[in-house]
Amino acid sequence: MPAINVEIFPKNVTVCEGEAVTFTFVTRMIGGFEGLQLRNVFVDSTLCDSIEFVGGDLNENGFLDFGEEFTNQCTILKAGTGPGHCD
Repeated sequence: MPAINVEIFPKNVTVCEGEAVTFTFVTRMIGGFEGLQLRNVFVDSTLCDSIEFVGGDLNENGFLDFGEEFTNQCTILKAGTGPGHCD
């Protein structure tokens, strides 16, 4: 039975006040077979308000095909919340 695996990079990152960090989400189908397609694949996370698709649909058909890796990204800026952060 096919399943979806999502990896998030970077892992275990420290973000100081005023710094931005870009999170990358790599989505793959595992346990599938050649010719299998998954539709309506999207990434949602509490890390970001808006996540954008940036690539990986090799044949540009809008489906996550077996062997493809969809890449999504979002960037957040850590707001200043007071002294003592990342001294």
